[in-house]
Amino acid sequence: MEPGRWTGSAADYARAASLPNLLQGKVLNEHVEPQWSSDGTRLWYLWQVALDGRNEVCVVDVHTGESLVDNDRYIAYWFWNVDKWNGNIHDVVGQPGGFAYTTYIINGGLECGPNPANKESEKSRIANYIKFANLLGVAPGDNLSCQTSAFPPSTPWPKPVTTKTPPSTSPTTTKTVTTSTPTTTKPIVTPAPTTTKPIVTPAPTTTKPIVTPTTTPPPSNQCNGNRNVCFWPLTQQVLPYAKSDCQLFPSFVWCD
Repeated sequence: MEPGRWTGSAADYARAASLPNLLQGKVLNEHVEPQWSSDGTRLWYLWQVALDGRNEVCVVDVHTGESLVDNDRYIAYWFWNVDKWNGNIHDVVGQPGGFAYTTYIINGGLECGPNPANKESEKSRIANYIKFANLLGVAPGDNLSCQTSAFPPSTPWPKPVTTKTPPSTSPTTTKTVTTSTPTTTKPIVTPAPTTTKPIVTPAPTTTKPIVTPTTTPPPSNQCNGNRNVCFWPLTQQVLPYAKSDCQLFPSFVWCD
């Protein structure tokens, strides 16, 4: 196989292409060009690294290493802590971006966006996340899926800004002055005895009987010659009342 020409599987190419993102960071200072094995089936990435002041070469077999992040703790540490092309996962965990942003940093190129190459992987990732959130008794929160138009984001998640406060050269301690408060004895107040008021029963109410006259008064001599009419002697006026209505008024006279 000629250097620079890939004839392996797509999965092998994806693993090889992801290594620069996994291994770059503070502990790595110089990228060495990839080398090909003699049989043309293995791609080796060589990295010049600084470890304990010595220059050593890190060789990673991306063809036979099916799960480097799972099986190699050093690769896993790099993957977890070093900035990727799309940010650092430590900057987004616990932030408003939600679980979707962590998926974008871990495997955003394959699982995120409106139409990603691998839609099913995110479903399994979200299901496991919800499972462990329930086991821990915490809410999984919102924004679980990154398969939306919000991904990829236009700008990476900003890094938190920490301001260090310089230590004081001459710390001053303030003594607390405690002033004792004199104790005062409150007088004991004895409540006055409670007196029970007598219950007064009201006297029974008596209703006065209504007296209705049962006898017809005798004919009056004040009719002045009027007959079968209701007459009002005070005004000498004949009123248009029937006999029964006329007799309801004491000042009126029914003339027979």
